[in-house]
Amino acid sequence: YESAHVATHRALRDMGLQFSYVTDRMLRLGEFEASKYKVLILPRAEAIGQQEAQVIRQFAEGGGTVIADVRPGIYDGHCKPRPSGVVDDLFGIQRKSTAAALTADVPDSPFDKAKIDGGVAVSTGTAMREFGAAPALIVNNVGKGRAVLVNTNMDGFGAACREPQPAGVRDWAVQALSDAGVQPQVVLEGATGQPLTGVSAVRWQDGDTQLLSLFREAGAREEAVVKLPQAMHVYNLRSGQALGKVSSFRTEIIPCRATFLALCP
Repeated sequence: YESAHVATHRALRDMGLQFSYVTDRMLRLGEFEASKYKVLILPRAEAIGQQEAQVIRQFAEGGGTVIADVRPGIYDGHCKPRPSGVVDDLFGIQRKSTAAALTADVPDSPFDKAKIDGGVAVSTGTAMREFGAAPALIVNNVGKGRAVLVNTNMDGFGAACREPQPAGVRDWAVQALSDAGVQPQVVLEGATGQPLTGVSAVRWQDGDTQLLSLFREAGAREEAVVKLPQAMHVYNLRSGQALGKVSSFRTEIIPCRATFLALCP
């Protein structure tokens, strides 16, 4: 489960997105403010309590998108196995068996070399991708929202996002989040216009000023093109350079050293 969580973090940051963490305790105590969010992601959430499952279901019915990977909710809140998953109906699936995993071989897709759960069949959901007789990607409309089950471990997503483009995984994830109304406020491209991978963009708000951090853990130095949603006065805090009022600009990404920029109206 740890690799799936880390891969999800990496994939989201790689797409220029930030996220908040929601715990099972927050779901049980009513501390999850569903109206603040558009997407709830459940990487390897194999143990889900009955109360938490109801909150997750209500989030989707109210217009949210729930995205999970393989076998959500097959254990209860005390990690005791269930005969079927507590959110199987949410994702529009039924479990036929506990069959051994299948290895998918679908080049340039989110499922190349992935381990697929062959014991899953669709009920009310729609199989958008299939591997043999097993659905690899299921979408189920629920109330005003929808639930998406990626029938494989999420850690394949992080691995693909660390590789050079083209990456079918990244393209699929970007489209899935865009369909849910989630798009990055800052777009990063390489010098030749390709998506810039492996760089996390983090923003803080201080009055009318935004602080933007661009950070890459490893790799080579690289020039980046940064695109903003509207023109702002940009000041590079690392170099001490004012870049003027612009909607896009170039800056150098230096591994293991964050570039901080002030964006002012």
